[in-house]
Amino acid sequence: MNQRTKLHTLCKTRWSSRADAIETFKNEFPALKTLQADGDEKAGQYLAAILRFKFIIALLVTEHILSSTDPLTNLLQKQVNDSLHVVCETRVVIKLCNDERADQYVWDALYDKAVDVSADFDIQPSMPKRAGRQQNRANPDVQTVSDYYRVTLYNVFLDHLVQEMETRILGNEDRYCAQHLLPSKLADLRDNMLPTIYAAFAPDLPQTYETFKSEIARWRVRWSMTDRKASRLHDTLQQTCKDLYPCICTSIGVLLTMPPTSATCERSFSAMKRIKNYLRTTMTSDRLSS
Repeated sequence: MNQRTKLHTLCKTRWSSRADAIETFKNEFPALKTLQADGDEKAGQYLAAILRFKFIIALLVTEHILSSTDPLTNLLQKQVNDSLHVVCETRVVIKLCNDERADQYVWDALYDKAVDVSADFDIQPSMPKRAGRQQNRANPDVQTVSDYYRVTLYNVFLDHLVQEMETRILGNEDRYCAQHLLPSKLADLRDNMLPTIYAAFAPDLPQTYETFKSEIARWRVRWSMTDRKASRLHDTLQQTCKDLYPCICTSIGVLLTMPPTSATCERSFSAMKRIKNYLRTTMTSDRLSS
């Protein structure tokens, strides 16, 4: 069990712990037969709901997909983070999900594993009956059980996950174009990108677009004269003079302060629960702050 000896409770905020809990539950799944010998009515009801092919295939699909996103989740929960690094790793996870969605062998391996687990409990793979005019549930025109769960479960889950990552992390695409202002990426900066970068940071920039273009030209010449080029936002900001390059300094500063995660704020609320617990609900704000 790799030191995972008991089931974990479900956490609503930490997705990495959710992936660990599902993996532990999957590894302990063969031990569920012992619930039948306990004689507990509630345990018997849970066992009847769990020992279904629909639950088993959903468990394996969820564990497989969350294991792919677990490294990205851990990266997002670190206090020291870089939004550009997060965007790069998010693109990797999105490409991985899209590649696995298009690879039939990945789904076949998951389905065969679900069939093997179901065979240990004498469960036959099954799917709901298809109705010609059914509109209130998933009712695709498929012939096999494998195709049914691939269309209604696996593909839907992957598409939703990819859409959420694109919306939540890659949504500020114009602002991320400013990453080409980094000295290590200046070679990829094109003139047609300048209007997009300026428009994204225009409310914060102190100069006009023509001044911004002139500043970019001097910026390129400056870093072409040195071999050691900064590759991170924080290092670039420290080596940039605000009086000489006000627009570039402002753009990099705004991009650096964009939080890629809210984990730090959530940690403060979790810590506050240790002080203001349910037995201290009448504590006022002044005493809590003190």
